[in-house]
Amino acid sequence: MKQAICIIDDYLPVEKFPDFMDSREIINKNNFKHLLTLDSEGWEDKNLFNLVSDILKHAEFELSGFTSHEGFLIYSEENMFSPLVIIFDWNISGQTVDSKDTLKEILKKKHCLIAIYTESDNIPEIQKLIESDEYNQYKERLFLFEKKSEGSARILQEKINKSIVENFSFKFSQDLKMKNLNALDSVLTLISKFSFDEFISLFGEKEDQKSKLSALDFVDIITDKTKSNLISSGYTEDIIANYIKTEDQNLVRKLWHFRLYHKPQDQIVRKGDIIKEAASQRLYMVISSDCHLKKFWQKNFGHLVIVPIYKFDDPIIKTKILTFTKSEARKKFTLSSMNNPNAIENITFLPGLFHEVDQFIDYIISPKEITSIEIVKPDALNPKSQLEYTQFPAFIGVNRLRLSEPFLTPLVEYLLKNVTDNGVPDYSDLLKDSLKKNITDLN
Repeated sequence: MKQAICIIDDYLPVEKFPDFMDSREIINKNNFKHLLTLDSEGWEDKNLFNLVSDILKHAEFELSGFTSHEGFLIYSEENMFSPLVIIFDWNISGQTVDSKDTLKEILKKKHCLIAIYTESDNIPEIQKLIESDEYNQYKERLFLFEKKSEGSARILQEKINKSIVENFSFKFSQDLKMKNLNALDSVLTLISKFSFDEFISLFGEKEDQKSKLSALDFVDIITDKTKSNLISSGYTEDIIANYIKTEDQNLVRKLWHFRLYHKPQDQIVRKGDIIKEAASQRLYMVISSDCHLKKFWQKNFGHLVIVPIYKFDDPIIKTKILTFTKSEARKKFTLSSMNNPNAIENITFLPGLFHEVDQFIDYIISPKEITSIEIVKPDALNPKSQLEYTQFPAFIGVNRLRLSEPFLTPLVEYLLKNVTDNGVPDYSDLLKDSLKKNITDLN
């Protein structure tokens, strides 16, 4: 697969071909070939001419470009465009936004390597910026690329190869993007035979001579099938790497936070939402089922089932653990997964749930405290209406997190089982020891 490189530099001489090049539009590979017909004398920046010439000699590179940072950002927002490397000219004239601000915006929006392309006298200043706290989180994706006459493409290739070998996301980035797009195309091709009304009627619910498909169900339908197609496209083998034990526990939680949670942007109440009681500022997780929440008052009689969540060192839960568990049990406590605590079986953790003062903080769920709150139906509302946060201001759902699958459903099952599970009488110590001996004496 070719490696997509995008040059952003105001010295690309597109103004010399006004009939078929526009400085506000993307410059494609054929455009670059035309630009090179000018020879170096037609380029104000000879180093840039040499760079473009060198890149086009490498068959593994696919080249595009822009003459401004803003042009790149506008095009990227309006088109599916995601280069592997951006060569980012630091000193572009006539821009209304500072280069360091557009640099940060691109870093936030695009997964790519950014080579800051500049003269040698600017390097100390830019190096200091890259190493600052403001840009520290992007350091793996930034490097300085000095303007020079020879060997630029070779240096660029070395940087790319190093990132592909050492960085997980870059190792898979282009292949994953391509296969994701192909997988989604396959899904859309399959459903293209249906009209809009047919598709919604097939998967949605009939309601007053209309069919309604929830946004969440729609996303589930598309993503589940896309996932299947993605697996079929070649992601079937285990990924093997050297084991590295990191001492940075905050980094561990940051990565698991990424996997465990997402942030809904609407007002719809869903299972797994983590919400805050306005008066007490206490946190709860919604565990009512989504199918009941869709017709909340008809299905639930206005009762929303929730379970409290405590910061791991909250005095309330801390006192309970210290009072009702033995020190031996606390020392033996392990948690191999969210629904598999050992030694203390009536708590579990939501790791790295919130980010507070540069740290991701763990929270505890206490299943025995499952409760419900009653939400009065507004007079004009149909009992079959879906519950939304605007309908009960006593709880705050704005900017909430939600636990993701495949963790959510097993966790809710664990919470409910923790309350309703059945037990049987224990064996006597004599029988337990005898049964244990049956295994320990095996040769």
